Amino acid sequence: EMDDRITFYRAWDGGSCHDACIAATPAGGPEQPCAADWFTLLNFCSVLKVAFPDAGDCIEHYYGRDLPAFSLTVGGMTKGGHVLVNSRMGQYMTGCDAQGDHSRRFCACRQKKSLPTHQTFHDRVARVALSQMREKRDALRRGTILIGKINEWWAAHKPADLMEDVREKRVSFLAAELGQNCHDACQGVGLSCQRHWFDVLNNCDALKAGFPEQHSCSTAFYGRDLPAYRPEDFTALVNQQPRTYSASCGGRHAKTRRLCGCGFMKGGSTSSRTFHTVYNVQASRYFEWQVRYMKLWFEQAAVPGRLTRLLSANEPDFLAISGEVPTHTSAPYKHAGGDFYTPYNKPWAVDRWLKETKPTEDIIMIVDPDCMFVKKNGHCS
Repeated sequence: EMDDRITFYRAWDGGSCHDACIAATPAGGPEQPCAADWFTLLNFCSVLKVAFPDAGDCIEHYYGRDLPAFSLTVGGMTKGGHVLVNSRMGQYMTGCDAQGDHSRRFCACRQKKSLPTHQTFHDRVARVALSQMREKRDALRRGTILIGKINEWWAAHKPADLMEDVREKRVSFLAAELGQNCHDACQGVGLSCQRHWFDVLNNCDALKAGFPEQHSCSTAFYGRDLPAYRPEDFTALVNQQPRTYSASCGGRHAKTRRLCGCGFMKGGSTSSRTFHTVYNVQASRYFEWQVRYMKLWFEQAAVPGRLTRLLSANEPDFLAISGEVPTHTSAPYKHAGGDFYTPYNKPWAVDRWLKETKPTEDIIMIVDPDCMFVKKNGHCS
């Protein structure tokens, strides 16, 4: 790797790779953590036989978090040692802290270069983010098909635009405190959490830049508080399912420190947040009285921002034409298979409104037409 050098060690009997790497740290040098991402590269008979030249057979049907390793007693074969390959790496992912009662682990340790003292948390993360976005930009220009739905995400969030945000210092990367969410962390420095940066930072390299003291990086977890760093065992956590469990600004966990991307609020860095409230209805007399009361309650409660009715209809009704009720009209949702389930209209109407009007408010509040505003929301400030 460009920033690190990998060295290989054999742990003592029953020892973990984490302990072996720490013990091998040169005197006065930076701590040398276990490189968990290298276990898959070491999990081959040819590699293990080089590491343990006195070994006899290579056994490939065992599995466990302490493998690959060397063992003297496996399977009752006590004469001569044998090297063991982890046959189920996907199910039993090798861990830095795993210990085998009768085995000697083969470990990869990462010798970190000392970071310049003037380099801040933001500088380190920004450097990695820029490098990764440059690679994504070049790959997309070549027409490379990336994994899953990543192409769709990068089509909506163009790498060149994000790179410009970093270069022009429109974003600041920071580490939240233990148990703190990114919304509060960003607000604490007068900025607003920007959720799209979680997708950019959801990888081991970005987390390593932010938390260089980490010993390992795990891709086995998922949740709305990830990516993050878990100090208790020096582990960086990548969100394994970012599409299903997408990270949120409000996500938090008592044992993690989140990696946050913060930017200026749309109203300006020193202004109050701006709001826009929307609700969806169909054109019918049933909804007419709810619409009028919604407007009345919104005004009486002094809710900040604007209120817009999202009307699912083929043409504007008299409330929209007269200007009595601010309205955005979109055709009802129609499924090609003939599925006319009415509740589909709500997400469809919101989607059309977002794409056609491109609202600029900081916060969009989606409510139901039969809700009532009693007083101003305490968070609307």
